[in-house]
Amino acid sequence: MDKEILNKLTSKFFNDPDFHYVIDMLSNKVEKLRDIATIDIKDSPDTIKAIVAGRQETIKLVDEFKNDVQVATSMINNKPTTFK
Repeated sequence: MDKEILNKLTSKFFNDPDFHYVIDMLSNKVEKLRDIATIDIKDSPDTIKAIVAGRQETIKLVDEFKNDVQVATSMINNKPTTFK
């Protein structure tokens, strides 16, 4: 993504004071995916394996997005990047 587009996105969305609600919503959804009690153990082993793999990939992608938002915001604001 070129820097101009990144600047526009960052200034419109990531720097919005309410954008943290989006991150909070994503975090809450991811936590629900971590709950293995929601997987129907009556499903076939292959189905369960596919569900777990899909959840793992989704969690990974959401975590990457949250990290990318933090890095992009830091780059635009010329602040040092911190990782929690």
